[in-house]
Amino acid sequence: MPALPSRRLPSTTIACVIAALFAFPIKVLAGELGTSGDYQDAKLAKDSKLGKDTKNAVSVSSDKSQKVEVKGNREYDARRFDTASKIVITQEEIARYGDTEISDVLKRLPSVSVVNGAIRMRGLGAGYTQILLNGEPSPPGFSIESLSPDLIERIEIVRSASAEFSAQAVAGTINVILKKSVQLAQYLLKLGYYQRSDQPSGLYTSLQFSDKFDQLAYSLPLNVYVGHNENTGNTSQTRNLNAQGETQLLRRTAGHDDNRNRSVSSAPRLIWTFENDDVLSLNSFISINSNTNLSRLNTLSEIGPLYPFVFEDYNTQNNSQNLSNNLSWVRKLGDSAKLELRFGTHYWHAKSAGNTFGRQANESPLFARHVDTENYNRGWSTSGKYSAPFIEDHVLSMGWEAASRWQSSDNLTRGTTAINTVVMPIDQREDVEFKVQRSALYAQDEWTLDKQLSFYLGARWEGITLNGRGTDLPSVRNRSSVLSPIFQTLYKVPDRPNQQFRFAFSRTYKAVNSWDLVHRHYYSTNNSQTAPDSLANPNLKPELATGFDFGYEHFVDGGGVFSVNFFMRKINGITRNILLYQDNLWALMPMNVGHATTRGIELEAKFPLRLLMDDAPAIDFRANAGFNRSSIDTVPGPNNRLDAQVPVRINLGLDYKPQELPLTVGASFAFQNAGLVRSSEYQTNWGSANRSLEAYALWKFDTKSNLRLSASNLLHQIPMSRSQYQDMQGSVVRNAFNPPKLNIRLNYEHRF
Repeated sequence: MPALPSRRLPSTTIACVIAALFAFPIKVLAGELGTSGDYQDAKLAKDSKLGKDTKNAVSVSSDKSQKVEVKGNREYDARRFDTASKIVITQEEIARYGDTEISDVLKRLPSVSVVNGAIRMRGLGAGYTQILLNGEPSPPGFSIESLSPDLIERIEIVRSASAEFSAQAVAGTINVILKKSVQLAQYLLKLGYYQRSDQPSGLYTSLQFSDKFDQLAYSLPLNVYVGHNENTGNTSQTRNLNAQGETQLLRRTAGHDDNRNRSVSSAPRLIWTFENDDVLSLNSFISINSNTNLSRLNTLSEIGPLYPFVFEDYNTQNNSQNLSNNLSWVRKLGDSAKLELRFGTHYWHAKSAGNTFGRQANESPLFARHVDTENYNRGWSTSGKYSAPFIEDHVLSMGWEAASRWQSSDNLTRGTTAINTVVMPIDQREDVEFKVQRSALYAQDEWTLDKQLSFYLGARWEGITLNGRGTDLPSVRNRSSVLSPIFQTLYKVPDRPNQQFRFAFSRTYKAVNSWDLVHRHYYSTNNSQTAPDSLANPNLKPELATGFDFGYEHFVDGGGVFSVNFFMRKINGITRNILLYQDNLWALMPMNVGHATTRGIELEAKFPLRLLMDDAPAIDFRANAGFNRSSIDTVPGPNNRLDAQVPVRINLGLDYKPQELPLTVGASFAFQNAGLVRSSEYQTNWGSANRSLEAYALWKFDTKSNLRLSASNLLHQIPMSRSQYQDMQGSVVRNAFNPPKLNIRLNYEHRF
């Protein structure tokens, strides 16, 4: 790619963007934007005006999309040049803080927030955010937390829909790409130590072997983790008040958890490159996990009826195995055309045994329940894609997908149990199973009109059929299909190649969760408005969303970018958990009720300090912020936000590398607001603002060895939450406190 003219961004522009990140009105909206870096995967180097102007040689490899390895002085920047926008997070950025869990990596990224372990984009989770693994939906039962960050090559953040990916992306898509490239012989060893508070909490080892032999290349990573986390200080308080505001019941609960984890994971890859440049590759992911948890709740009744189970003990043992395989073949045809075929299988098995005891103050048991659960997920998937520049300045692609999976859950409960504090014997077997079939067809055209303007046009049809049944439950058959038109455009400002505007329009949807369609009645030990039972609803339908994105990006030499992005979505048939009172018990049931609108604005600034001052130290500054707003027409306002959407999210970070030392240090500050959310006429939830500070130091001994020290939760802020139910008879209020712990990580890395 020819070098672009060097331009120094006016200091007034920089000041305005930085000021906006700190002072943009909170009542305005949204949350996101990007990062750029060394990125070698991109769209097919088009025989277009952009391709014609590119004098560097390129070589094409395989993946869900075309791959380009740029041989010139500049890596291909997909965020800057692709019409279909995406933000790419490199492996260097992923490894910066030495994280052992991927959620810790994601929480710093533009547009992404993590709430109670759930990953969200633009403040929305629970099916609104799509998470892909190598461009494919992750297998059911698979937990993204089972992925070690060391297995990841890059992370792509896609704000609008793309025809070649599933349209289950109302808020956006996070595409996690496992390590695939095999550049040269490499042998890597990583050793890690993790400490939480004042107790050793984990040991971590990572090995990677990769090499090439003639036309065969391989990569074999191996990760082993052993962890022990102990949580103390978790407390909650439940208070019932009558219509006059007088306390009728007051209970305080303290919790203690002891959690032990062991995991082994690997993502081996084999690549055969034939003499005609065809590529055949086999990618696998293997993980084995074991978890033991011992927890105790101590409930004290200060006012009102005595809660009989002063101590509740939960002892569980969980074991799971996961195996996924993907075989892909890329065939190069004439006139720059290409055919990609893929076939994959997945297998997931989990087994758990748990004991629950309810005890009096003198430790004598009142009930003892034993539960054995076994879950299976098995399935296959296949896809194909054909792309070719049939017309000058166009790259046309079309493809298909098909997948089938079988999912089952067997549950055996024995002993005695408590339903709404009433002890009774139980000997019950409950089995639930599903068969889910998914198919899709899509076509897309990437058209480069000239050097300033390009278009992306796409359409995708996707259908899902689910059949489910369970013990003493009616059989369920649920069918749905969605047609999604997609349009994106990129406009580069004439004579200002570093500045550009983007616009995208798409139709997306949120699929029905299979477990919401059919599952057994889950009973609460202490049933109330704030601790209800759970019911299924076999009549749920997908939520349909229509929306657009509009953004401005200004790139500067040295990897800097300044951007502003606005988005809006209108969602029909949203799914809400409705609180019901039946058979003298409170229960939640999901229902399609109402419509919602969400909108937001996202800001990002990323630049070296030397952009402002020639003699400044080698400091790189990065910041991103999001302000979100949403409303549901069937919930009275104010604060009737969709899915408890995160209203404000701000990330600030910097990295410093002194010239005289082989040292890099950095820090990151994050602010995430929760606030008050009204979920129904009678129910509200509140969460405190969360502030966190992290820091790291990297010392390079030589080109092959380095040592990384990082610390998180340096502010030690205690998050608080409150749930409340209030009607004419009075209210029920539950407050919870969950103090965080200081985390220390020490990683040593050596390349052979």
